[in-house]
Amino acid sequence: MFYKKDINHVFQPVFSPKQRKVIGYEALMRHDFFPQPDVIFQIARELDKLYLLDSLSIQKAIETFNFGYKGFLFLNIFPSTLLTSEFLIFLEEIQKYQINPKKIVFELNETVEEENIWNLPSLKNQISVMQKLGFLIALDDVGAGAASLKKIIEIQPDMIKLDRFFSVKLAESNSKQELLTFFVNFCKSQKSMLVLEGVEESVDFVTAERLDIPFVQGYYISKPLPFKQVKKKILSE
Repeated sequence: MFYKKDINHVFQPVFSPKQRKVIGYEALMRHDFFPQPDVIFQIARELDKLYLLDSLSIQKAIETFNFGYKGFLFLNIFPSTLLTSEFLIFLEEIQKYQINPKKIVFELNETVEEENIWNLPSLKNQISVMQKLGFLIALDDVGAGAASLKKIIEIQPDMIKLDRFFSVKLAESNSKQELLTFFVNFCKSQKSMLVLEGVEESVDFVTAERLDIPFVQGYYISKPLPFKQVKKKILSE
């Protein structure tokens, strides 16, 4: 069940409205025998194999994307994975792909099952070690969890990815626009990158652009694509 050969990924671009170009791709895991990724991750958690599945997914994504691409590669990761004794060894092992750690963004997933982990000093220490190695840390789905703002202050991520809640009907909501303006200014002051997820309508994209959102992601830009399509697009640019 947990074999690298059964794992593949689709890749969704992250787009810069200001630069008018894709600056990176998020790797989204797919499994040959489980159409819903959440299902296989839940099974892995129940069988105490979550670290194995998480690390296999990360390794497979890096292997797949190891063709000289100079942009960012966004990789989802569970906080519990960072706390395993094998993880730093794993980071050393993936260096064999000659990756530039400054182009690898680890997106920390928020789950109810791992909420208590965020309070552990060891997690913050591990994140600090990863950042010193050059890897970038992103907080994913910010705004969806009650403690997200606390995590931003404590972890000081290199990147903040705002939950799609903020992008849905953004053009119609003055309140959302005001909150996004706050995040834009905050991230500028902290020298953090900001991504708005879930942008699906042109009017919301235009609004995000007007608000000076640095990066956006969502179906308006592109749905997640198989690697062959992504590679062909990159090589043709």
